[in-house]
Amino acid sequence: MRDLVGVSASPHMDESAETGAGSGRWWRVLVTLVEHKLAVVGLVVIGVFILFCFLGPVFYHTNQVTVQLGSENLSPSIAHPLGTDPLGYDVLGRLMAGGRITLAIGVVVALATTFLGTVWGALAGYMGGALDALMMRIVDTFLAIPVLFLLLFIATLVTPSAIVLIVVLAAISWLVPSRLVRAEALSLRTREFVAASRGFGASGPRILFRHLLPNAVGTIVVNGTLQVADAILAVAYLSFLGLGLPPPAATWGGMLSNGVNYILDGYWWDVWPAGVCIVLLVVSINFLGDGLRDALEVRLQSR
Repeated sequence: MRDLVGVSASPHMDESAETGAGSGRWWRVLVTLVEHKLAVVGLVVIGVFILFCFLGPVFYHTNQVTVQLGSENLSPSIAHPLGTDPLGYDVLGRLMAGGRITLAIGVVVALATTFLGTVWGALAGYMGGALDALMMRIVDTFLAIPVLFLLLFIATLVTPSAIVLIVVLAAISWLVPSRLVRAEALSLRTREFVAASRGFGASGPRILFRHLLPNAVGTIVVNGTLQVADAILAVAYLSFLGLGLPPPAATWGGMLSNGVNYILDGYWWDVWPAGVCIVLLVVSINFLGDGLRDALEVRLQSR
């Protein structure tokens, strides 16, 4: 009987079955995502922004380092399609430079946040007991601190830079993902396949990384996508408050901060382009996140 059980539960057979099922599942995810029109629109807009910010400067050369005091607040023209800002920088070139920094910070923060939150939440949910209670109390303690107050306090202690912004935003943004992943781990640890893995002698790390995390990938991916949008907004309002990157570095929030005092004078190009870019990018990322959530939702697929 033991031999029969061992044959039927052969690891090679399990891996083959999991590979076939996994490829079919991801194909359904892709089909469902393509059918989500808003997600496709969001993905296209995100792609356009990436090309605009990273390939645009190759074809449109501007000086984003030296202040041009004789060219401040010029209206849009052939030489400057979106005009110039109060410091004489070309606004179109400034959008490209600011978009590169904004996107880079948003993506890196989202990756770091997702990794930290996933490891912390998965470990807490799988171990349970006193360790889970202790780890979650730490999360609750940090969540009780107002984020804006914490950011303002840190900004008074250190000089803002890209690395500092990434570290600070990642340090305060991993808390929510950790709670989401913990909830998934608590639900999955009681499933039959986890009990079967324990019965076959699978170690804790193998169960955690082979079974629990792959089955929580939907929650992880969707939250990671939304973390990019949250980080972009955080960089924007920190820069707007004057706590972003110092000149000559450009961010979209910094462009808003520099131009908001001139909008009543009719210099709309100092504010609107950066504001529109922030709104479009964040909304597009949210559209993509909604599409990924629907595509990765097992119950929606089973319907």
